[in-house]
Amino acid sequence: MVRTRIAVRDEAGNVGKLEELRQALNRIPGIADKELRMNNQIRLSGDKFLIRDFTIEVDNSVATDVKKAVEGTGFKLRGAPLAERQEIRDAVQQLVTDHRNELQLRYAIWFRLGDPETIHLLEIADDVFDDETSSDLAGVALIPGKDFLNVRAIVIYLASPGEFRRAMNANNEHAVLAVQQKDAAMIWPEGDSGWGRLFSEFGIQNR
Repeated sequence: MVRTRIAVRDEAGNVGKLEELRQALNRIPGIADKELRMNNQIRLSGDKFLIRDFTIEVDNSVATDVKKAVEGTGFKLRGAPLAERQEIRDAVQQLVTDHRNELQLRYAIWFRLGDPETIHLLEIADDVFDDETSSDLAGVALIPGKDFLNVRAIVIYLASPGEFRRAMNANNEHAVLAVQQKDAAMIWPEGDSGWGRLFSEFGIQNR
């Protein structure tokens, strides 16, 4: 089964609009067997919401129908994700290699993979200052270098192991959710060995 990740633009509206989308998706023939998965962050204010980091993962055979449902309910599709571009993946790998020469880097995780403009990189390092109270993973935006063509920004979320553990226990960080759901790319250590080490260290149930 070939999976497709469909990125949707940030949208302000009401909860009824999101329900309209769910109903439109459910009307697609055979959708129940296509392992559709919706990922998003929603901030509510009364009956209004801002939906961010919105992606839909589904079997490629119904991707066209899903896109029509998205646009038919008033949402707009985003451009191609940066993670789909080989030259950007190579540039991120080199960036992490450079950071390993500067930090005692345990993990580097690229999340929000559906973003077409910004790279979001969580880095957990031993030599990061830790006041032993903070659980907020604040990001710092960097200006991309010449190897990051058409990238608006690189946002680095730098944390100590302790800070990441507190953020995980608070369970309110999009970076933490991406890691727990394995909705991200492990840049360092590479691949499944990196995920296994991280999940074991922080007591995350393997998926």
